[in-house]
Amino acid sequence: MSLILSLETSVDSCSVALHENGVLLHSELIKEPQAHATRLALLIQTSLQSSNRSMNELNAVAITSGPGS
Repeated sequence: MSLILSLETSVDSCSVALHENGVLLHSELIKEPQAHATRLALLIQTSLQSSNRSMNELNAVAITSGPGS
């Protein structure tokens, strides 16, 4: 099984998604410019808790690389 945490922080909005074997388990999105640093940890925690998963179970973390990253 492959559990992947995906993070998008290169634009004004900030999103987190949790996928297992290609199936979306949970996603979170905020549309608050420049709130990434203060909200990202909570978004990750919420996604993991909502899916009954933990950081230790993650196989990979995917991130975007862009002008705002």
